[in-house]
Amino acid sequence: MVAAFDDFAADLGTPLRDIAASVAAGEDFRHIWDTLPAIAFDYAVAEPAAKAGRFLVVPGTFGWQDVGDFASLAGARSNGSGSDVIVVGDSTKVHPNNSTGIVVGSSGRIITVLGMTDVVIVDTPDALLVTTKDHAQDVKQIVESMKEQGLEGIL
Repeated sequence: MVAAFDDFAADLGTPLRDIAASVAAGEDFRHIWDTLPAIAFDYAVAEPAAKAGRFLVVPGTFGWQDVGDFASLAGARSNGSGSDVIVVGDSTKVHPNNSTGIVVGSSGRIITVLGMTDVVIVDTPDALLVTTKDHAQDVKQIVESMKEQGLEGIL
């Protein structure tokens, strides 16, 4: 696996080694993580490695859900009721009332969601995103716009 990163995504291989070393040493690795290019593992490594005969597919009898957006994350975390707010983070800080959707909280603030359907809230220390599951894929456009404005530091 490590060799595949070197061969097919060298810009990921070295920083990932540095992150592993930081984790092993009990050190903070966020400054390294922030430098990683935003590219999916399957696209950067798995597909080219498989095409080169370096990775194989092994059949399995386990379930799989591709979590590529907030709606699929909510589905993966759902308790099946479909009528509540899925919380990623400290659930004691989120107070939903008559709402559905997903809240990702890492700012430490109290988040109250009142009477909203299919809401997506991502609360970080330096930014707040409020949208709907239907518009969650549009976040990519916002990220590009923020980059153009020189706001990469909060992404």
